[in-house]
Amino acid sequence: MQSLIAKNLEVLIFDDPIDEYAFSKIKNYEKFLFLNVGKGTFKIPKTDEERKRVKALKKLYTPLVDWWGKLRPSIFSHVELSQRI
Repeated sequence: MQSLIAKNLEVLIFDDPIDEYAFSKIKNYEKFLFLNVGKGTFKIPKTDEERKRVKALKKLYTPLVDWWGKLRPSIFSHVELSQRI
């Protein structure tokens, strides 16, 4: 959430279970678009510098990711580097 606020994106916090249901039906209001950042489909907009950093990190961690994938293929069906917290 801190990374969203750092990028000047407005964040609404819903702590009541009915809120998630209600806002899943309301996609937008006037000029505002509602997105659930708790789901895995949301991606934070990135600058060119951040894209280069991610690419370098993926290259750096490729051996580790491959090792985890080969360690127990019966347990791990897919291993990938993620930026999701």
